[in-house]
Amino acid sequence: MEILRKLIDEIENHEIKDSFVGAFDTVIESKYLGISSTLKPSKRKPFKNIKIMGNFTKEVSKLALSENELEASIGIAAINSALNRENLKFSEINAYDILPNFEKVGIIGRFPFIDKLKKQVKKVYVFELNPLNGEFHSDELKKYSNEIDIIALTATSLINHTFEKLMENKGKAKVLMLGPSTPLSKVLFDYGIDIISGTLIEDKNKFIGGIKEGKGFKHLEGRKSVTIFKNDSE
Repeated sequence: MEILRKLIDEIENHEIKDSFVGAFDTVIESKYLGISSTLKPSKRKPFKNIKIMGNFTKEVSKLALSENELEASIGIAAINSALNRENLKFSEINAYDILPNFEKVGIIGRFPFIDKLKKQVKKVYVFELNPLNGEFHSDELKKYSNEIDIIALTATSLINHTFEKLMENKGKAKVLMLGPSTPLSKVLFDYGIDIISGTLIEDKNKFIGGIKEGKGFKHLEGRKSVTIFKNDSE
């Protein structure tokens, strides 16, 4: 995946101070606390032990290229721990608050806010690899893309390596990448993303404590949602 290789090239090579792979989220601490959703391997493959402690971010970040989703989760967290944030303009806006400004919204990923959003916009299209009743298969995105104003794309598409195919089928819709795995980097703008919505950690102990307790991301404390708009970065 070209976008992952570009992100790996962009990061600084920091020593990894701490790491934790939780049931729902993975954390790598180097320059920053980097987060990623924890995806379980979907294929039966021999799984080798992963040495994280004592390594550096350049090395561990290459796991993002792995076809094993758990390894890729660790790689994305390593990338997110080492991306340079100094020149980014953050707005403290939750990704969800952006979507009601559009009439027709495509959602790639089964987010908990979908039912609420359906009451606020004209039409919501939900695309999933394993669609439920009323949802569309991800392969159908191209069929409906010209009807959609904005696509909310889960950052787990970077972990499971579906990002490039989905972006090829987005049509003229704007794209918002969201979720804890989202890299806070202008690199995403070079690959068709218009709005980046991710997470910054304000209290490491509260955040990691919640992960160790097995809490889902939306219940984790010590974090804040931030958004970067492409127009603000040009």
